[in-house]
Amino acid sequence: MYNGTKVLDIHGHYSAPVNGSAALGLMLASNTPLKDDPRKDIPRLGMSEQAWAAAMKRHVDMMDDHNIDAQLIGPRPFLMLGWMQKHLLEGWCRFINHMIARQVTAFPTRFSGAACLPQNPKADDLKHCLPELEYCHRELGFTAAYLTPDPAGDRSSPGMDDEYWDPV
Repeated sequence: MYNGTKVLDIHGHYSAPVNGSAALGLMLASNTPLKDDPRKDIPRLGMSEQAWAAAMKRHVDMMDDHNIDAQLIGPRPFLMLGWMQKHLLEGWCRFINHMIARQVTAFPTRFSGAACLPQNPKADDLKHCLPELEYCHRELGFTAAYLTPDPAGDRSSPGMDDEYWDPV
């Protein structure tokens, strides 16, 4: 709270244990998507309850230091990985979304989730993102989603005024 006014930060990113990136390395090295329920992979990747608690505490402490009451959190943009093969990208986005949901569940009055969508810049449009968007809203309770105007990072996506974006 700042001068008696609640503060909502609408642009934040989830905080996970440092070795969360092991999931990405494992998936890319094996060319195998993460399981349908990524929550089952988290313990295997060495993300202990203590590591989660420490990462989330640092995040909440930082919010408190900056007088932020609540924050909309989503994926880190550089980890949205729109260049990734389709068979890996969907599982990766689901994994990221479960990591976001874990933080929101731990602090429901402090965080609201924003979904990571498996944007394929080579698709005709973004209809392929709708199942993940619906899952995140209905099952995880997310209130927003992140879209990147250049998911592949090579300017191959249609411009933001193109009908490609309309389904989302």
